[in-house]
Amino acid sequence: QPRPQKWNLPVLFFIAAVLAGVACVSSLMLLWMTLDSIKQYEDSWFYKMGLPPADYPHIITTIYLKVSISDFLTLFAARTQTKPFFAYGPSAILFFGAVGSLLLSTLVASLWPSSSPDDMLTIGLARLSDGQPDMPSQRMMPLFVWLYCVVWWFLQDWIKCGCYVVLERFDLFNYRTFMDPDGPAVAPRTQRAGDQNSIAEPLMTPSKKGHINR
Repeated sequence: QPRPQKWNLPVLFFIAAVLAGVACVSSLMLLWMTLDSIKQYEDSWFYKMGLPPADYPHIITTIYLKVSISDFLTLFAARTQTKPFFAYGPSAILFFGAVGSLLLSTLVASLWPSSSPDDMLTIGLARLSDGQPDMPSQRMMPLFVWLYCVVWWFLQDWIKCGCYVVLERFDLFNYRTFMDPDGPAVAPRTQRAGDQNSIAEPLMTPSKKGHINR
């Protein structure tokens, strides 16, 4: 390339904020659903979906697993930029790194023994806490968290693609014209005699007497 790579940082920050915002909203919504099942279980989403009422030890591992999954899925949504996440496959190192990390996170969140790290009682999602009713759906909680994250991942990717469409249509943050060679974002170009590659015009040039002309 005749020029170094350029980044449109406002666009980069905007898309990053959108992706992070969707992930944050999904985490807060899951937290609300778990807490709501404690106070009024029969009116909660958990009851309607056949899930057991949550308790604080399980809420900790639920949010841990959710954040672990959604953060990696956000990476897969971000990497394809204007295209959907399935437009082209990831590299082998990213794919196997994600599989290993998510597998380990799922096992930890599911099988964590009853303990109190940092003085906070925590227990795996596939285990029953003291006094909790023995419902088969409790052991399916890791699967529910995974399905919840995947649904939000599709929504997150759809919102990302929509944001790129808006950026392109209205040229927000100079998205469409940022790399236009004739646009103001690119430095003036001049042509050397006998040189096929154009270069940026210097800001200061020496005169014949050694003075600097601006």
